[in-house]
Amino acid sequence: MTEQPKSQEPAPQNTVSRPWQLFRAILRRVENILFGLVLVFITFYLVLQMPAVQNWLINKITGYLSGELQTKVEIRHVDISFFDNVLLDGFYVEDLKGDTLLYAGTLKASLNSNVFSLLNSKLEFDEISLYKARFNIRRAEGEYDNNLQFLIDYFSSPRTKPPKKPSPFSVRVQNLRLRDVEFLQDDAVRGQRMLFRVPSGNIRVNNLDLPSKIVDIRSADFNGFSFFLEERPGHPLPERATPLATAISSSVDSIALALPKQFFQFSVERFSLSEGQFKLDKFGDSPNFVSLPDVMDYEHLRVYNIDLQADSVQFTDDLVFEGILRNLSASERCGFILSHVEAEKVLVNDTLTALYGTRIQTPFTSLGDTVAFHYSTYRDYRKFNDKVSMDIRLKEGSRVRIADINFFSEGLAGNKFFAQNKDEIAEISGVVNGAVNHLRGRNLDIKLDDNTYMKGQFIGDDLAGNRELLKMGFKFDELHANLRTISRIIPGFAAPDYFYKLGNIGFEGNYDVIFGSVHILYGDISTDIGAGRLDMELDLTNGKDEATYAGNLYMKDFDLADWTGNNDFGKTTFRVKIEEPSKGLTLRTMDTRLAGSVDTFFFRGYNYQNVSLNGQFKNKVFHGDLGLDDQNIRFKFRGDINMQDSVTLFDFNADLQRLDLGA
Repeated sequence: MTEQPKSQEPAPQNTVSRPWQLFRAILRRVENILFGLVLVFITFYLVLQMPAVQNWLINKITGYLSGELQTKVEIRHVDISFFDNVLLDGFYVEDLKGDTLLYAGTLKASLNSNVFSLLNSKLEFDEISLYKARFNIRRAEGEYDNNLQFLIDYFSSPRTKPPKKPSPFSVRVQNLRLRDVEFLQDDAVRGQRMLFRVPSGNIRVNNLDLPSKIVDIRSADFNGFSFFLEERPGHPLPERATPLATAISSSVDSIALALPKQFFQFSVERFSLSEGQFKLDKFGDSPNFVSLPDVMDYEHLRVYNIDLQADSVQFTDDLVFEGILRNLSASERCGFILSHVEAEKVLVNDTLTALYGTRIQTPFTSLGDTVAFHYSTYRDYRKFNDKVSMDIRLKEGSRVRIADINFFSEGLAGNKFFAQNKDEIAEISGVVNGAVNHLRGRNLDIKLDDNTYMKGQFIGDDLAGNRELLKMGFKFDELHANLRTISRIIPGFAAPDYFYKLGNIGFEGNYDVIFGSVHILYGDISTDIGAGRLDMELDLTNGKDEATYAGNLYMKDFDLADWTGNNDFGKTTFRVKIEEPSKGLTLRTMDTRLAGSVDTFFFRGYNYQNVSLNGQFKNKVFHGDLGLDDQNIRFKFRGDINMQDSVTLFDFNADLQRLDLGA
């Protein structure tokens, strides 16, 4: 019997299923592929970090753009680090004429995230720095488009479908640094040239939402900022011929233009400017400086040393401005110095410039609390004296130096009153409104010195215009002055020496000055040597020797001894009418026609009463009729009373009706 071979044990079965093996194989391949992609990406990234590669790519890009734009585009050097730091050196773009359109010496940008955040419509910068940048927009005479238009045309592709509403794009800049940046807009067609210079600036932005037209700035600090504006005669062009298709499109667009426009809304939490400059030249209206050297020329302004700090500033591209002014100081070519201005609220728009709760200071002037200028358009400032209406409310303690007013108007600076009193400083409170040539003052309280002050109202017409139309009117509720002060401040008023013996003068009534030399007084007067009431007109056009005057005068207890320096006289009370044509204010030139009565007249120890007179006083001689009726004497005479010598001479025919020699 043959031996049966031993049976072999079955081989162990593979416990891993075939699908799993396949999955693992695929996974290995995917891992290899991903590793390869990562390796390629890292290699590509590292290659891109090489300056030579970056600049090679930039040269390719700028070369392509130069060919497409038919102009020169250059970037001297570029450095991109980890896609979140970008450095550009020597970025340069020419316009089609070969002139510089845009140049940036250095542009640095540090992203808070990276450039891929653009996919989420979000871009955040830690800091953007721009050094030595120039942006020049020009339009030559005879050209419809400026030198930027070819770029706008290139990047504006025609749309066949209505554009989709863009998703909001958020830009946040932690810090924007500007160094030596200039922006120029030169338009020969409009005749306007604007130049902005920023030697140093630092801007921190909270939010930049361009689709919503919102710019929210946390702070803006500038040092040495300059703005130069030059206007020359323009060269307008005829309306450009428009193709039919474009005309139809434009007519449709005009419907949208007719809808209310949404303006850019700018807000600045804190703004600071130091050592700024502003220069304005309007050569079309005034080719050369035409104002007096110490008067502001609104066609050729030169403002230097501008320091400005403001908070909560809001404005739009429609020139509507509002904010809180912490400080403004500046100086102008004419010599005007603005030491400090502050305001709780500043409002500027196309019809109003106003400072509320303000304090305005120059070296000699301090004003508060409301200053507003009303106008129909900004162009009204060209005719400031007639078209800009002021509303100035001055609180107690305000003071003004006349010379500071003269800086703003050549007419005022040339006005004798303002020129003669330019160094006077007046404490003033009240309300002043109207244009310079139609000025009004209400509830005024003005003090020049301890002996000169007034309360009342004021009107002034054509103050900066022709002398023939000049009128100033004062309604004094209270006036205290002396004649020396009056002579000092009123042009052409030169009273004889003995008038100064009136001493301190009080007046309540009206005082008008017409043509700068005709003075009209009506009211109650008090002096150191008597009081009374007057209604007088004095014309000093030809000087005091040829001055003419007329009116009514009543004085009580007027001390003729002090007035004339002759102790033969005493106190007198009289009512007289000075008739035309009386003239002359000195005893040598006086030619006065008088009619009236003397209640009391003290002469050489006797007090005459009830004296009537009607005659002429000329060359120190009274000629006319004189009557006297008191308890001791009653007579009438016609003749002369001669006071030319130290002894008074009488030459008259008398009708003596009563005489008591024992009185």
